[in-house]
Amino acid sequence: MKRTILSICCLLTALGLRAQSPLALTLEDFEIQQGETKKVYIAMQNDGYDIIAIEFKMQLPDGLTLKAKPVLTPERIGSGTDDFGDVVASAKAVNYNKRDGFWIFSILSLSDQWPFTGSDGNVIEMQIGAEADMPLGNTSIRLYDIELSTKQAPYYPAAYSNKVTVTDQTTAIADILQGRQSADVYTPEGILVGRDMSAAGLSKLPKGVYIVNGQKMVKR
Repeated sequence: MKRTILSICCLLTALGLRAQSPLALTLEDFEIQQGETKKVYIAMQNDGYDIIAIEFKMQLPDGLTLKAKPVLTPERIGSGTDDFGDVVASAKAVNYNKRDGFWIFSILSLSDQWPFTGSDGNVIEMQIGAEADMPLGNTSIRLYDIELSTKQAPYYPAAYSNKVTVTDQTTAIADILQGRQSADVYTPEGILVGRDMSAAGLSKLPKGVYIVNGQKMVKR
């Protein structure tokens, strides 16, 4: 009977932690062009808890891929003082693998004395790429089965989905022109490439970086 009561109490405690978690993992909304690779960040919201481990799954929509190894942001890795009084970065192991179409992440602190630092902010930097023929419009990246652990207990924040807007080069050019019919085009060094170029003319420029209407335009 005592064992049954203890099991029930543990279950209720776990459910309470899951329902009332003050922690969260989020992913910024972003816009990406077909064929573009963009740097995006996963952020952790943490209200004063010493988080030593992060685990979650990530579902990417068709057309988006991870283009490089995800890395931890230096300001959140944490640090501590060793036995000789030197401040050293906390060692954290990042493990990830793809299974059945989704990514599994596990970030563990190799010293429970040096948890992630800061109350909230970016913790993981990723390079996300859009395929050249990815459908235009809105989609999302989903984070789920999230577990954020302290030395005392794990917490289970709710799943999170962001907003990803896929555009083509023409859409981006229209945004840069801001309602104007044409604009002068320069190199980043200030050399005039074309005068009064329309959206159609801009779309025919060779690959490169240009300054249009005072904004940087990357032609891929």
